[in-house]
Amino acid sequence: MANGDYEVKKSLLGKPKVVYKCTKCQNGLESDLADAGTTDTCPLCKAQFVVPGQRELKEMQDAEKQAEVERLQELEARHQKAADEKARKEQLATEKARQREEKMRQEDEELLKIGKEYEEEQRAQKLQTQRDQHEEALNRALLGPRKPPKEAAPSDYTTKSVLGVLLVIIGIIVFIASLIGRGEISDSGQLNAAECAYLGYQITCSVHTMLAACFLLICGCVLLVLWRLDRLVNK
Repeated sequence: MANGDYEVKKSLLGKPKVVYKCTKCQNGLESDLADAGTTDTCPLCKAQFVVPGQRELKEMQDAEKQAEVERLQELEARHQKAADEKARKEQLATEKARQREEKMRQEDEELLKIGKEYEEEQRAQKLQTQRDQHEEALNRALLGPRKPPKEAAPSDYTTKSVLGVLLVIIGIIVFIASLIGRGEISDSGQLNAAECAYLGYQITCSVHTMLAACFLLICGCVLLVLWRLDRLVNK
């Protein structure tokens, strides 16, 4: 940057410097831009002078200050962003913890409710059992002990049914035999006195046989009816 009698340049290392001439002997001189505004002596004529470049030095200092301000602002923004992210994560973790606690609280309340319902059910069953026992004791005191109904053994059912069927079959056979005997008696013709007596005896036997057959049929039918009634009662 050239400005009148001096020029601002950068050294090989990138450091700004001021190139100017001595005001007395016009000797070429160089100074660091940071020395602008200070008093120096010419090495040739020993004249004192003020190093130029104060305006450039001020501009450079202002630019450095602005860059520092921007750097600090950027750093502050990063810190603020990190703080916001940390706060967001903490808030999220707090919300998850709250939801987890709320879920555990609801589960505890549900378990407590189930436990109370179970206790109430057990208490109700116990009261019902005590009430039934009290009613049974009262009925036993008023009516006497109840005898359990006697169940007929399966063998009794079988005996009654088989015996009834056998009696019916025998009665039918005897009845048919008596009918056949009466048919033979009715077919006989002229008989003498002895044969008539024998015929009367046969008629009497035939009547008795028919009565016996009827009795067997009735007994068999009664046994079958009783067997059927027992089956219906004990179903």
